[in-house]
Amino acid sequence: MASGHGETSSECEGEEQEDSSSSHSNNVLEACNTLDNLSLQDNAQNTNHGEDELSVFRQQWQRELESTPTTQKGSKLEESFAEPLTDEDKAKQLFLRGVEFERGGKLYEAIQHYKRAIQIVPDVETRLYEGSELRGDTPEDSEVEEEVCADKAPPSEDEDEEVVEGEELLARLQRILARRGLLCEPKLPTVSAHISWLPYEVLLVVLRWVVSSELDAGALEAAAGVCRGWYVAAREPDLWRSICVRTWGIECGTPRANGWSSWRDMYIARPRLRLNGCYISKTTYLRHGENSFQDQFYRPWYLIYYYRYLRFFPEGVVLMWTTAEEPVTCVGLLKNRHVKSGSGIMMGHYRLIGQKVFIYLFGKQTQ
Repeated sequence: MASGHGETSSECEGEEQEDSSSSHSNNVLEACNTLDNLSLQDNAQNTNHGEDELSVFRQQWQRELESTPTTQKGSKLEESFAEPLTDEDKAKQLFLRGVEFERGGKLYEAIQHYKRAIQIVPDVETRLYEGSELRGDTPEDSEVEEEVCADKAPPSEDEDEEVVEGEELLARLQRILARRGLLCEPKLPTVSAHISWLPYEVLLVVLRWVVSSELDAGALEAAAGVCRGWYVAAREPDLWRSICVRTWGIECGTPRANGWSSWRDMYIARPRLRLNGCYISKTTYLRHGENSFQDQFYRPWYLIYYYRYLRFFPEGVVLMWTTAEEPVTCVGLLKNRHVKSGSGIMMGHYRLIGQKVFIYLFGKQTQ
């Protein structure tokens, strides 16, 4: 009995131990599951937080790209450079870079780029302008220009043909130009610079250059035939006064004192030297020869002739050449002030006093 009771008691203790161990293992499993759930939740939160930061960074980067167009331009330029370019495209890119350097005040770099572009394509600037890449005109500017042109519409031809009895041509053209408000204008539409853009004072400087140091009044008259505005500008008294002073000296007087209406009339009517040609004097004389020793009654006569060439220059230099050569072979040699030594051409100076010309050649005075 006692043994049986002992066995049952031991069996109960074993069952209690088994129950306590199973409950302990269940608690451990529950704790592990809880920890696993917590770790999964933490990982999910960290993942969501990382994704949020990444999306925020991407949005911020996109906004920076949109707000900086220079980077886009640089990427476009890199793409264009990566592609094979023609010589014209290379020249255009170099020229545009030169424009950017010039606008930034880097003139040396701009000149280097301009030179390289012109070496590749000499007319790169014209091609760029025709392609409207360098035009800074906006549609608003063009509309304003069209409105200005419409406001300054030229009068009709009937108004231009108004003639006042007894009015001179110069006064009439001045009246017409004053009413139109334009000295000259292009006949056909043009996109390039036109001489009508120049102020009146600059146009007078251009006409002085036309006259030049050679006192070429003929070229000034030819320029007067361009248009009405040039005709009026070519009749400017200051131009003709400077021509008269250089022709006769500072003591040439005034047109009114000498009986002429203007400096131009004085230059045309008053005696002066012609500076655009060569004066030729042909001298002829007879010279009798010696009697023949065979026939004492025969006495020959010789007709002798020679030429004297005079070439006057505006600065007071004169060339004189005495020779028997024909003018066809001699006139061309007198076009230049600098003559060859040993050619027989003498150089000197002249002065116009009244209606007489005094020439000084190597210390000899001739009149």
